[in-house]
This record gives sequence, C-alpha cells and structure tokens, in this order.
Amino acid sequence: MNRKTRLAGQVVLITGAGSGIGRAVAIAAVARGMRPVLVGRRQAALHETLSLLPGGMGAASVGWAFACDITVPQQRHDLLAELARREGRLDILVNNAGAFHMGPLSAMTDAAIAETFAVNLAAPTALIRDSLELLARSEWPVIVNVGSVNGDLPDPEFSAYSAAKFGLRGLSDALRLELAPRGIRVCYIAPRATDTAPPGDEGVAADMNMSLDQPEIVAQMLWAAVERGARSAYRGRSERLWIALRRLCPRLWDWHRGS
Repeated sequence: MNRKTRLAGQVVLITGAGSGIGRAVAIAAVARGMRPVLVGRRQAALHETLSLLPGGMGAASVGWAFACDITVPQQRHDLLAELARREGRLDILVNNAGAFHMGPLSAMTDAAIAETFAVNLAAPTALIRDSLELLARSEWPVIVNVGSVNGDLPDPEFSAYSAAKFGLRGLSDALRLELAPRGIRVCYIAPRATDTAPPGDEGVAADMNMSLDQPEIVAQMLWAAVERGARSAYRGRSERLWIALRRLCPRLWDWHRGS
C-alpha cells in the first residue's frame, strides 16, 4: 500500500524553478503549506518566481532562492551547505531542471548532446547522491524526478532527449528499490509537452500532433502524486494507453509514428 505524505511544513528543493513547470510547482507548494527552496541558473528569474509566491519576496518564511548550476559539483556543494545551514534538513527534492535539443542526430553538436545528458540525467543523479544526508534527516523524505512521456514513447528527432529521459525513469525505478530500506520514496512524473520553457515546445507539439499542457496542470499532478504516495504519474489518457500498448507490441508504436 502506498504511504501518503504530509505536505504542510515540508522543505522542498525545486530545480529549474525560474520558469515553467518549476515555477508552477513552487507556487503550488506554497499553497499547500510547504517551504520551497528555488534553484536555477538565473537569479532574476528566481526572484520573479519568489515575487509570485503567496506572500511574495518580502516574506522570508515563504521560501528562498539560490542561483547555481547543478551540473557543477562545487555549486551543488554550496547549495546544499546553505540548505543545511538555513533549514537543517530536506524533505522533498524535485529534480525538474531540463535541457531540450530537437533535430536529427546527424546534425546535433557534441555540446548539445553533452548538455542534454548533463542536465536531464547526470546532474539529477549527482544531486540525489549529494542530498541523501539531508533527506535522511526528514520524517517524510521524497525524491521527485520530472521526466517526460518521451521517456516511454520515443519520437524521431528526439533521440538524445528521449535517451536521457529513459535514463531518468530507469534511475527512478532503481533508486526506489535502493532507497526504500532508508525510508526514502521516489516518484517519477511524466508530463507531455508544456506551454512553457524549454522554448519551442508549442511548435514541436503542433508538428508532432502532441497535446499541450499548462505548467499549472503538471504541478497539480505532481503534488497529488506525492501526497498519495504514488510511484509515478503520467499526463494524458491516450499517452498512458500507448505506453501500455508499446510494452506489449513495440512495432505498433513504430507504425504509429511513421517508421
């Protein structure tokens, strides 16, 4: 049976909190009585998110921001040192930061490939490892990895992105088993294309005949999944059906996407 999580009063670290899904997750967290720690590369964007939280930037009790690049080990160390100093624990880690590069693999640069895997997979893996000590101090520790339906349903010209999200899903499944004896739960969230960053999602959704979600919808799905103790949550009835069908008959998905 899934163990429900009490959200009120929890300290939650959210990466990619300067825009889009991360911003919506932070706003929804405060509405549920949580204290968010906003993480992202752009200080100005984080301050904008802070200003949108109930209570605004002037209310120190609402939450705080820390600008850093989680792909850089020293910056991760500095982030968690500040978190330990200010909060003393971490209840929920939301790995939401992402990088998106679309196009044929033959045209993708080394830099684009490296960024895709660094931001979407390597950095979340390292951040989880580095956060385990703080998570162990929590009564209700949860790790939330924000993936994508492309982590189950690959599409042409999404090769590196799909591979990274497949990896994040695999990481979530493995860590769920590995960390269970320590009382740390792992939840994998798979949104569809969203009307937000990364740039180009709206055009991509139209080109690929994908449904487009608002980030607020994804945030509501995320917190509902965490609260009920779910292993994972996926957006879209048709997407969930295709995931099930692809597991039974992979060629059916290949035919559907025009291979």
